[in-house]
Amino acid sequence: MRDLWPKVLVEMGRLPRGSILVRVLERLERRLYRSADAVVVLAEGSREAVEESAGRPVDVRFIPNGADTERFSAVAPDQ
Repeated sequence: MRDLWPKVLVEMGRLPRGSILVRVLERLERRLYRSADAVVVLAEGSREAVEESAGRPVDVRFIPNGADTERFSAVAPDQ
């Protein structure tokens, strides 16, 4: 499964901290992390937060969501 991060909604001001919806999403996040075989994250430093939510060690796999710019070279636009 992929990481969920419901707290981002709170930090962005989209949902109030402690609201029923945030609590439900956090509970769902914990349950899914605990039962997942692996969790895919987009940020390398996310392992600790995922394991903290799960309450146990989790197989966390970092898969970046974007292009590896070192594999491409810049070209001048057509004139």
